[in-house]
This record gives sequence, C-alpha cells and structure tokens, in this order.
Amino acid sequence: MSGKDGVMEEEELKPQPNWHAMNREEVFAELELPEDHRLKGLTAEEAAARLEKYGRNMLSGKAKKTLLMKIWGQVANVLV
Repeated sequence: MSGKDGVMEEEELKPQPNWHAMNREEVFAELELPEDHRLKGLTAEEAAARLEKYGRNMLSGKAKKTLLMKIWGQVANVLV
C-alpha cells in the first residue's frame, strides 16, 4: 500500500478538497465534526471509520534529485 519510506505512491491517493481554501465551518461540515469535537475528541470507533474513509495521513511521493541533477543545477546556474 505505501511506497518506500512510508510515502504513498501518487496513484494510491484519494482526491481531497482544498483544505487551505476552506473556512472552519466548511472544514467541520466536510469532516462531519460535531460542534464540541475539540472538547471530546474522536472515539476509537470514529477514528477507525475516518481512517477507512480518508486513509492514512501521509505525504505524497516526490521524485528525488539524483547526484547528476544536483551537479547540473549548480553548473547551469549563472549566479553560482
């Protein structure tokens, strides 16, 4: 399921809303959170259901720069 180093592969990711562009009420509605969720937290059953629905909280994979790419970046940069 997860790639190397615990990073999910791109095709495994589920589409997500633009969380950064949403206000607090929109996020609460999207996540189906009750108003008092900060006081009580999630129950074990709710946490398990959300894990199943949304998946693990993992970063998407990113291509790593090879040594040759790093060297070329230095050589090709006029400012260096």
